[in-house]
Amino acid sequence: MRLCTGCLHPVQLFCLCCALFNNLNKRLEAKEKYKYFSNDKLNALMADKAIATASKPQMRGLLNGLIKRNLIVSLALAGLGGIAFQVGVCSLRKKQYAEFYRTYDAEKEFEEMRAKGLFQSC
Repeated sequence: MRLCTGCLHPVQLFCLCCALFNNLNKRLEAKEKYKYFSNDKLNALMADKAIATASKPQMRGLLNGLIKRNLIVSLALAGLGGIAFQVGVCSLRKKQYAEFYRTYDAEKEFEEMRAKGLFQSC
């Protein structure tokens, strides 16, 4: 727990009363700045200010931009997946096959199968 810097009472995340107080102070400062305007003009000015700060939506080329971004992301993920498969599966399998054939004795295997009676002609 910490103390709020504005009203000095304990708070966990943020102080709601200080947030409301700061918002009220900003609105009062704005009204003081435009005190010679009527309420209609003041509301219009504040609305224009709020609209001016919002960014305009993208109206052209939105689909092309999304396709381009998705294509780049999908190609990058496919490449990473291919590299991970190559390193994790293929190289490990090659090592296991190399180890198996390094110690493999075909004559010994043949003799074991012949001793078990798996061949009819031998």
